[in-house]
Amino acid sequence: MDDVDVFEDALFTLFAHHQPARGDPGSAGRYENAALPAWCAEGCDKPRALPYWIPEASSANTLLFAHHQWDAGVLLADLIVAHAPIDVQGRSVVELGAGTGLPSLAAAACGAAQVRRAY
Repeated sequence: MDDVDVFEDALFTLFAHHQPARGDPGSAGRYENAALPAWCAEGCDKPRALPYWIPEASSANTLLFAHHQWDAGVLLADLIVAHAPIDVQGRSVVELGAGTGLPSLAAAACGAAQVRRAY
């Protein structure tokens, strides 16, 4: 281990570090939000939620960066579900990438007429 490695490893012990993503490659996730439509909780006693899958990290999908659920995707899903400032009801929506496609799932759940993904 050289001096640069020691320095880089020590930075995280000195400063707070926020990982801008959650979940592990190859795992399932759940986006929970009480403002989701009621059917998102039908047939169960769990909160209203949308399940999503985080793909395995592989050379085939490294350019997509879909091997985590990025915070930006969760924030966008929150804005879509809250209908403010984004109301997708009856509209066409195209997602230009947010990892696992959570904003697309939220748009579809909130009544978008058509949802497309960039890839």
